[in-house]
Amino acid sequence: MVFLFFIVLIPFATRVFNYGFLRIALDVFALILIGASLMTSVIWRYAASPDRHLLYDGVSQNLTEWLSNRGFVEACLFLLSIFFAFVNPYITLAVWLSAFPIQLLLDRHYTKRTG
Repeated sequence: MVFLFFIVLIPFATRVFNYGFLRIALDVFALILIGASLMTSVIWRYAASPDRHLLYDGVSQNLTEWLSNRGFVEACLFLLSIFFAFVNPYITLAVWLSAFPIQLLLDRHYTKRTG
């Protein structure tokens, strides 16, 4: 429910963009995405807990560990972007876009390690 709460807040942050408060809207958007990213990690940790048996038995421990930590990596990037919003909003957007190649590199690193 908490994860869905953060998802529901996304239109609110989009509305703040419409009023012309770019720097504040970027910070609000980043805070919402930090919350959603952290909640995905919490959900994975909950599902991967050995006493809950919510995952398929064939899922490796390394995979569950990586997916549990992936949300923290995203949250750190969005936290970094909050500080850049007041320097230059376009740097904030660049930090957000850098999340894709960083996650791709980390995913490749993970698959080489486990494959």
